[in-house]
Amino acid sequence: MGNRIFLSTIFLLSSTLLHQVLPQNPGSSTYNSDCLDDPDCRKALNAERVKFYNQQMCYPFEWFPREKQIKTVEAALNMKDLERRDDLPLWESIGPGNNGGRLVAIAIDPTNDSTIYVGGVNSGVWKTTNGGNSWIPLTDHLPSLSIGALAVDPINPDIIYAGTGEENFIGQYGCKPYRSDQYPGAGIFKSTDGGETWTQAGQLFSESMCRIQTHPNNPNTVYVASVDGIFKSTNGGDNWGLVLQGIATDVLIDPDMPNIIYGAIGKPDGDNLNGIYKSTNGGEEWERKINGLPLPQHMGRVMLAMSLSSFGHLCIYANLSFEYTPIGVYKTFDGCETWINTGFDLVGDCYKNATTVDPLDSLIVYTGGLELYKTTDGGFNWYQLTYWWEDIYPYDHQLMVWGNDLTTLYNVSDRGVFKSTDGGFNWIDLNNELYITQFQSVALHPTDRFISIGGTQDRGTLLYQGTTNWEQIYPADGGVTVIDYEVPTTIFTEYVFLYLLKSTNMGENWEDATNGINNNDDVGFYAPYVMDPNNHLKMYAGTDRIYKTTNGADNWYPISGDLTKDLGFYVSYISAISVSKSDSNVIYVGTSDGNFQTSTDGGQSWYLMNDSLPNRFVMDIAIDPVDAGHVYVVFSGYDTTHVWESTNYGVNWTDISSNLPDIPVNTIVLPTGQFQNSGVIYIGTDFGCFKTTNNGGQWFPFDNGLPNVVVEDMAFHDQLGFIRAATQGRSVFDVFDTAGVSISDESISMLPEEFNLHQNYPNPFNPVTTIRYDLPEQSFVTIVIYDILGRKVKELVRPRCTYGEPGRVVSGMHRVVWDGTDSFGKSVGAGVYLYQIQASGFTQTRKMLLLK
Repeated sequence: MGNRIFLSTIFLLSSTLLHQVLPQNPGSSTYNSDCLDDPDCRKALNAERVKFYNQQMCYPFEWFPREKQIKTVEAALNMKDLERRDDLPLWESIGPGNNGGRLVAIAIDPTNDSTIYVGGVNSGVWKTTNGGNSWIPLTDHLPSLSIGALAVDPINPDIIYAGTGEENFIGQYGCKPYRSDQYPGAGIFKSTDGGETWTQAGQLFSESMCRIQTHPNNPNTVYVASVDGIFKSTNGGDNWGLVLQGIATDVLIDPDMPNIIYGAIGKPDGDNLNGIYKSTNGGEEWERKINGLPLPQHMGRVMLAMSLSSFGHLCIYANLSFEYTPIGVYKTFDGCETWINTGFDLVGDCYKNATTVDPLDSLIVYTGGLELYKTTDGGFNWYQLTYWWEDIYPYDHQLMVWGNDLTTLYNVSDRGVFKSTDGGFNWIDLNNELYITQFQSVALHPTDRFISIGGTQDRGTLLYQGTTNWEQIYPADGGVTVIDYEVPTTIFTEYVFLYLLKSTNMGENWEDATNGINNNDDVGFYAPYVMDPNNHLKMYAGTDRIYKTTNGADNWYPISGDLTKDLGFYVSYISAISVSKSDSNVIYVGTSDGNFQTSTDGGQSWYLMNDSLPNRFVMDIAIDPVDAGHVYVVFSGYDTTHVWESTNYGVNWTDISSNLPDIPVNTIVLPTGQFQNSGVIYIGTDFGCFKTTNNGGQWFPFDNGLPNVVVEDMAFHDQLGFIRAATQGRSVFDVFDTAGVSISDESISMLPEEFNLHQNYPNPFNPVTTIRYDLPEQSFVTIVIYDILGRKVKELVRPRCTYGEPGRVVSGMHRVVWDGTDSFGKSVGAGVYLYQIQASGFTQTRKMLLLK
């Protein structure tokens, strides 16, 4: 009962504070941020989110099975290498490329500020060569896309190091266990050609890393701060040696005297090894420098920042925390011999303590947690620079670095990558074409391919309208999303802990949709709810019991008791719900503690159907569209099989995992409608998408164009025959897959018979217009805007790179938006413009008129 009471308290806290923080109309400029300054609120939301993901992979074990996970990745990579098929349709990224996502690492080419590398949570390494106007992914097929640290060699900028695994200690309260945030890494990777190709750098397999430092004069000497200590290589990463024990949270090299190394050991809830260390012989020997600092047992995470303008670089600042509590910003003027507390303690926890010093002035310091603060007098006075509720600012600051001009400050955060050229007062968003948003869900419009909504981590609920620039229609975190298939302007989303919201005008306004749901129930961080496929006013939602509404969420009432095992160690709650399309009385429910429940009378009675099923976290359920008793269920976790089938309502089960690796499976979809194809199943896993055409007898990677990314959710469009996949860190992808399916004449008529470039609409326009184009076949496509003199203004569509070759756009009806700007983002003048398409030898040009 302790966990029940605890989670209920958190639910009440977060739900109450949510009403204070978030406006009913997210377009409103009125926000109240007071509650997010409450450490209990922030601690609850940060830790509960990660515990939600960790529980999926760990249950029923207390600790994350790291060795199992390593073997799983190896098996999945081998399977993809051996069973890759070139005849598969191509996944296409549809964005968003404008909303950003959580980045924790950044490195700048020391010879060119326009070349920047960033890395984040399950998004891999990205590169820009034009200062952030556009980005390309570099590591989509590495064994881990979780990036914790990056470094560019100061002598040879073609040499790049990427440390995988994000070292943020928010898995449990007290910051335990000491492992990466959600997804562990797979070691260090190195590129010698500017990110074009990568190789494993030695056998350093620490699962999370936070800093890589390269020797300023010797490219073969590299230091890494990781959860397993500070390591050093003297041969460019071929071999590594441990030089400082403990949970390392930072490492610095004095650029003028590179034998002087500073290291931070910061187990987040205190430890005898914690402290700030200094070596004067390149890491061979270390001395702890804690004069003036808290006792090691009372010191947690430590982040360091060196003043490059100070005499001998002896001025260093340190941001200290203990668990989730800031301790303060300390400084030293004598190379760490003595420390002084500046008295500022508003920023810092075991999750984020980003700190940097102005390279030209040792008195100017920036430090960031949720918000960013600045001092210009060495720490006596501080003032706030950013505000999380305003999209023009970064928030949840992870790392800051200075450009080569020593005046431009770059910042990576939960909102992506930004830069400031005026001391942090104003920030320029650099997230254009950076497809790194962390999605939890995606929902399809019943008839329009170009409308979709999805729930995301930190970026709220987003609306897709046919371009890669998605619109945020609700802020904060976003969980499960639903579009009403009868009245598609009515949509649903949730914040956390089943805080449901409803909009009847596609997200313009929102209303609370939780009336009747008991806040004292145990509930998942992102809780499931579904719409009856035969009655759009009937919906089901899950806490530890099932709630039902028959009037479109105006009010809810419980129709079950506790359907979980309620074990106590983990909070138990309903994690998956599915309602049969052929018989609405048949409802299936899965729980976080391995229960599978069946109702055949609309929820009046429930039957436990666990016979032979694995005791793992139930992730998703799919029902045969014409047979209510034919059901599939998929599981997360390790040391088990993950896909099971029943043909008699769950009374008996058959394992159909066959040749699948032991990899967590998050979602399952069946082709439906006229695309129904017996034996075809798609699953989204922690390592991409897989497909079977013989009901699980044999699985193969279904990933042409799809990175090795966590696929959280998938949806199949039963009228148009495409799958939309929501990923954890690589935004959203589409694929059309109708191979082997007899498509009706009506469906064929939905696909274009010939290439066509439509007249833009509206026309004339100011300043935005939409351009539609039709492709009867998958094609390489370019759409370019020209002025009336034939000079290129902007490319709206260009081939993307996939596996080193130009990517193709799938067949179908497409549209792209032009906002009246040129390639540099500047508004163009009024007048006549031309737009031209080139696709598979087809060329067509039309005119349009821009008014001012």
